Amino acid sequence: MGDGIGPEIMNAAIKIINKLHENFGLNINPVEYDIGAVTLDNGKWDLDHILDEARKYKAILKAPMGDPKLRNTGGTEKALDVILSLRFDLDLYANVRPVRLLPGVESPLKSYNNPDSINYTIIRENSEGLYSSHFGGLVLRDELAIDNQTITRKGTERISRFAFELAKKTKGSPKDGKKSVVCVDKSNVLRSFAFFRKIFLRFHPDMMKSLRNICMQMPWPST
Repeated sequence: MGDGIGPEIMNAAIKIINKLHENFGLNINPVEYDIGAVTLDNGKWDLDHILDEARKYKAILKAPMGDPKLRNTGGTEKALDVILSLRFDLDLYANVRPVRLLPGVESPLKSYNNPDSINYTIIRENSEGLYSSHFGGLVLRDELAIDNQTITRKGTERISRFAFELAKKTKGSPKDGKKSVVCVDKSNVLRSFAFFRKIFLRFHPDMMKSLRNICMQMPWPST
């Protein structure tokens, strides 16, 4: 059920699932678990048990979880053990974040109040990068801390392929209907990201936009 606002969000999500079942006959039989930072900390759950249960199902609906006060001996949040274990063990490599302006919702962004004016999806690689060091890392004599960033050819190829295949299925930009994928990286600074970009560039060059700072591409709130 998660921590903090987690139970509230999960309860709302379950209501939607029940409506899908009522209106469309969607055969869904949700099973609820009280997993979160608190139940992990008090010993009610451990990572092996959580993963064993997760493997039983075709889909997992996870609410936000985490409590900054509940930390491992190394200083990291205990809830991250659950989140990253699910990613790594189940190979959940694509983090898909659709961004839409819905009808009846007023946007705080200047000149963006038409429901069709904001429509894009952020795709983030979910199992590599610095997060891959979560269960490793090194702290030496309280003087030196090291986490390694891991970017592989396989991981880069599949997340790039995922992004382009998803873009193909869309209606394109609300402005002109063009389908495009923007690569966001720090390839000007880090060799690992330069490697990522090199592999990304091999996919559908006709659908790529210029690789610039993503913050310069997005609309800013009006003042």
